[in-house]
Amino acid sequence: MIRPLSRFIIILSFIYTSLASADEKLSPNQTKAIHTLVQAIEATHLYQNRHRIECLYFFPETDGKKYIIIAVHEKHSETCGGDKETWPIVDRFNISSPYSNMKKIEWLNPASEERLHFQNYAKKENKKSHASHSN
Repeated sequence: MIRPLSRFIIILSFIYTSLASADEKLSPNQTKAIHTLVQAIEATHLYQNRHRIECLYFFPETDGKKYIIIAVHEKHSETCGGDKETWPIVDRFNISSPYSNMKKIEWLNPASEERLHFQNYAKKENKKSHASHSN
């Protein structure tokens, strides 16, 4: 089993590889925000019935002083499955400064302006996931 810190390093290596091709590098704040988001996802088991953490990419879409928006994409590969030509967005999260505080994470609803605190979103999604696996 891969330890959480090892997973984070693997995920960051994928991000650096992807961003390096675009001549971009992660800022320290983006790195902190991604690490905080990964910790929150693992702590709440948010994607446990839908995605393995190593089959997700975390792309910072902003690098602000007050907040960073991170898009979570599916990683398609031989190991993870899926069409290698696509990497659909799973979710978007807003992480407010300080970036190391899990209480500062909000889920961004793609269909509206709604924001939901991460813990509330995780509970809602986990209930849906458990209900669908019970049927």
